[in-house]
Amino acid sequence: MAEKSVLVTGASSGQIGAALVVAFQQKGFTVFAAVRDPEKAADLSKLQSVHILNLDLTSEASIAEAVEFVQARTSGKGLDVLMNSARVEFVMPLVDSSIVEGKRLFDINIWGTLAMVKAFTPQLIRNRGVVVNMSSIAGLVNTPWLGLYAASESALNTMGETLRLELAPFHVRVLTLVTGCVQADIYKKPGEFQLPPKSIYSRIVSTLADTAEGKLDPEMTPAEIYASRVVADVLKEKTGLVYRGNIATIIRIASWLPSILLDGMLSAKRGLDELAKLERKGKNWLRSAMIISSGTFGVQPGRGTQPQVSGNGPR
Repeated sequence: MAEKSVLVTGASSGQIGAALVVAFQQKGFTVFAAVRDPEKAADLSKLQSVHILNLDLTSEASIAEAVEFVQARTSGKGLDVLMNSARVEFVMPLVDSSIVEGKRLFDINIWGTLAMVKAFTPQLIRNRGVVVNMSSIAGLVNTPWLGLYAASESALNTMGETLRLELAPFHVRVLTLVTGCVQADIYKKPGEFQLPPKSIYSRIVSTLADTAEGKLDPEMTPAEIYASRVVADVLKEKTGLVYRGNIATIIRIASWLPSILLDGMLSAKRGLDELAKLERKGKNWLRSAMIISSGTFGVQPGRGTQPQVSGNGPR
């Protein structure tokens, strides 16, 4: 069998992409490890049949150079597997989110992924190859504070499944990895997370910081184990949505639950109950203060014992 080639985006050290590079290389693939900063893939450059590729997913020129690079390094054969694993994650309440940051997230997670697929489609068709998009379980459910990231992953699931149908006549498989909890250097360090000034969520900032730092996440699947299973999926010619990583299957099943049940599960430990209690407490305190400041209490005829604020107080 002729040697196969794969391009893996997001292959910086500590990322899932780096583990995927190693897993593909161990199966005899020629691997193109794509990173924005080649220094962050120094360890991978020491591996046989691994080529470090400087790639900016937001640049058409950079992607075009990648296409030419792969074509040249494969003696004109081109790419067999496009592994889109570069992701930008984002933890922030939606109403506090930066539109600029949100657009950057979509530029990489969605438009960057599609740009890579478009650029490499001719090579993939020629080789009857595979597109693999790494998505997330965040796209299946409505988890507080992950709204923008979840929106991009939901869009990626839809895009991947649509591509699967559109590329099927050309014998190109499309595999979407709905990824659960996997070890990677994606979390904020203590003290890095900050809310905007005057955020309405400032009273639960510690809970939001815990989310950004990964303290609320369950046990992680080691990246090496995840990567080996993904490579096995590719070699077994799987297609469509495939669930990998800790709790991926659980979240898939949970996503079918009625919202009245699912909302409570997703909101647990996310600070929303605490915030609601603080809001109720604040309103009760304000109501009491307003009554006291009015100076008098009365009972209107026919109104039972309902307090009546007199004087110049609120009406």
